[in-house]
Amino acid sequence: MKKPAAGPFSAGTVKAAWERALSFWGLAIQKDAPRLDPGAEGLAFIDLSSRELTVNTKRLAELKAEGSLPAVFAHELGHHVRYPHSLSTQARLELLEKEILPFRSYSLLNLFTDYLINTELAREKDFLAQMAAVYRGTPAPAEAMEQDPAFWFYLTCFEEAWGLEPRTLTREAGEALERRFPGARAEAQLLAEEVPNLAPNLFTQFLYFASVVSRYQVVDPEKDGPGDGKSLNPGHGDYSKPSAGDYADALERTAAESEAIRKAIEKGWLKPERIGDTEASRQQRAAGLPGVLAGEPRKLAEAMAIRYRRLAERHLVPPPRERRAGDPLVPSTLSEWDPSDSPREIDWTASILALGPDLAAAAPLRRDLLPDDGGEAVVERPVRLELYLDVSGSMPDPKAALNPMTLGAQVLATSAIRGGGQVRALIYSTNNVRHWAWTRNEMEVSRFLMTYIGGGTDFPFDVLSASVRECGPRQPIRCVLTDSDFSYNLKARESHGASAREAASKGTFVALLNGSRGEEAWVKEIGATGIVTVPVATMAEFPAAAAALGEKLFGTKAAPSPRTGGRRKP
Repeated sequence: MKKPAAGPFSAGTVKAAWERALSFWGLAIQKDAPRLDPGAEGLAFIDLSSRELTVNTKRLAELKAEGSLPAVFAHELGHHVRYPHSLSTQARLELLEKEILPFRSYSLLNLFTDYLINTELAREKDFLAQMAAVYRGTPAPAEAMEQDPAFWFYLTCFEEAWGLEPRTLTREAGEALERRFPGARAEAQLLAEEVPNLAPNLFTQFLYFASVVSRYQVVDPEKDGPGDGKSLNPGHGDYSKPSAGDYADALERTAAESEAIRKAIEKGWLKPERIGDTEASRQQRAAGLPGVLAGEPRKLAEAMAIRYRRLAERHLVPPPRERRAGDPLVPSTLSEWDPSDSPREIDWTASILALGPDLAAAAPLRRDLLPDDGGEAVVERPVRLELYLDVSGSMPDPKAALNPMTLGAQVLATSAIRGGGQVRALIYSTNNVRHWAWTRNEMEVSRFLMTYIGGGTDFPFDVLSASVRECGPRQPIRCVLTDSDFSYNLKARESHGASAREAASKGTFVALLNGSRGEEAWVKEIGATGIVTVPVATMAEFPAAAAALGEKLFGTKAAPSPRTGGRRKP
């Protein structure tokens, strides 16, 4: 009796396809075969952290490309091995794209990395044929060109790079593309020749690719973005997103990115006025981050919190090596590492000892770190800082743009913690949000300071009075970062002035005041309550003023001013 023929997704077929894909990239990953899931989103997906690969067999069958499994496996592995290779590189590409392109919801990055991978796969004739089958499975009526012209131009580039007959992949949509964009095929041929010559700088390759392909994505003026933002690329979104730390790192250009931008301007791919200097780039990338992380508010807040901590470092002299900076973190229990966690949290030694080398590579363990409660051993009676931060509508959301007042609060908190102290904080507008437990954890404070309210300004004098009663003989140092609205709040009720005077009489109460030179009547009214006023002429001066104040209050040295070489006096 004859054995039944092996199906396209039988265990044997999948095993052979997986081994073929691994062999192409010269890999010997000791790992289970990819997961086949007919209900998965998209055609295929690889998690760049865990390297877990999933293929939607139902979608592959719909494309009539069941025989393309080896090439699909190899393509997904290519994201791990080559393009983008790491999540940190992916984060940099995403923010670079936000700098140069006006698109809100449409991205060229997946087309770019897919293009590079597929041109490598095309070295093998069977892989070329298999990938061509995947793309030919995408319906290509003429009207499809209007939905995503960049995708059809991208396939035209493959026809030229792979030496296929014109419109082998694009069909009627390709004809419509060439009618709409005369010269598209010649431009595709040039792109196919030029992209490999720009290696090994991936950012240079991307800037050239984007400068060409973006011209084929028609911008919808009503939405300020191209079409409905949906790509027809069957491989769209086929790898995982970077972590908050990756995005925070990517806010600063690398030398490779700067060189790519210089070359793009020199070659005419970018207009010089589209690209700012290093500081303008930081601002633009930070402003673009909410768009990149739309729908991921926690990751956005964490990425920006990391950024503010790093910016705060620039205003403080690093502590001596033997001192513990900030709230000490001590190793705790092991737990399963999640791909959304930072790779830095993996404890490889413990993972290998507990699971063995093979399983540890696939499912490592993370070492949880907890704040060390032994703070009293550092200083017998630690100084305490109680922060009040004005986040009314006149202040920018710190997650959407750099807020120097928020950065000033971060500098003060860091200064207090590194001086051996504890911090708690409150942000206020028409209402307030509190992080009212005393902490020596810099990360905890910076995450909280990313909170934003907006609206009017109403300082919480009731909270201030309650704090004075609660703290009794151990009054903290209190600092409020605000502007002239504080004086209006102070005069709004008699009880407000009484509350401020009580707090100032029982402990140190400092107000850093935006838009002040120190001689204004409203500043003197605040000072009359006993509050120590620190005039801050412009918002941009808040971080330096906070660093100087922190040095005076907590002994944490402020970094020298980059312009004068000295320290600013509060």
